[in-house]
Amino acid sequence: MRVRNFFFVLCSVALFVSLCMGDAGAGPARYLAAAKSEGKWGFIDAKGAWAIPPKFDGVINFAANGLALAVTNGKLGVIDAKGEWVIPPKFDSAGVFAANGLAPVLSEGKWGFIDAKGEWAIPPTFHFVRGFAANGLAPALAERGGKMGCIDAKGAWVIPPKFDILWEFAANGLAPAASEEKWGVVDARGEWVVPPMFDELWDFAANGMAPAKSDGKWWGFIDAKGKWAIPPKFDSATLFAVNGLAAVKSNGKWGVIDAKGKWAIPPQFDEVRTFAANGLAAAKSKGKWGVINTKGEWTIPPKFDNVIKFQAIEQ
Repeated sequence: MRVRNFFFVLCSVALFVSLCMGDAGAGPARYLAAAKSEGKWGFIDAKGAWAIPPKFDGVINFAANGLALAVTNGKLGVIDAKGEWVIPPKFDSAGVFAANGLAPVLSEGKWGFIDAKGEWAIPPTFHFVRGFAANGLAPALAERGGKMGCIDAKGAWVIPPKFDILWEFAANGLAPAASEEKWGVVDARGEWVVPPMFDELWDFAANGMAPAKSDGKWWGFIDAKGKWAIPPKFDSATLFAVNGLAAVKSNGKWGVIDAKGKWAIPPQFDEVRTFAANGLAAAKSKGKWGVINTKGEWTIPPKFDNVIKFQAIEQ
């Protein structure tokens, strides 16, 4: 069964997350995207210029609080928008800061949560955790080979550990969960709202759709009731972005569809990632990464070894 890792694994392997972190809220903002060149990671602006030079072994995109995680010499720390260390690199692994100001980190084989000062908000006592969602819950695994549940910001169990795998809750209050090698959807009480019947399942987007895999091969999109909103017919798929577009793979190439499943950008790229709120998406062609707009036009030519989704940073 697949276990989705945090964005920090890009230090050792190519990654997408989809991660798909939310963009910053109100207030003036600028957009930065993690990018890799000649073996090092930094951050580029929307014009493709280096805002933070590539000097890290790995990075995790900025959170709304203006902090990002970076890797050097095998350890993770926290940097600000100038690329300066706010928290020295001392952790073994980490995830993105959530809206409640807490980030999951790994230290000496155990996971806990730190605040923006690098102090433990929840001591590292878990075998694995994921980030906090807007509903104040974070998936957690107490011990190797056990079950996953959800904890609150004090580290107390709110949903008892009973799932094989549990992902973060989306804005609609629902989370993908796995049991006996099938995926379904649970609510904040830990109750099934969609029984486990899919081969794989990703998070729900703002439009209420989630990528799902059926019959061992094809990807489509389901609604909150588990019904197919877009039939499974793609080789792979990402989440819908705030602009109502999703990147999908068909016949070996990536393109972009709208919420009705129609091509907005025909499949022509080696890979495409989720669009950011600034209307730009990272795309790969002939082994290099650049950035495209919603028409599929290059706004930043493909010249990087890797590029991740733009994130808004409040100034």
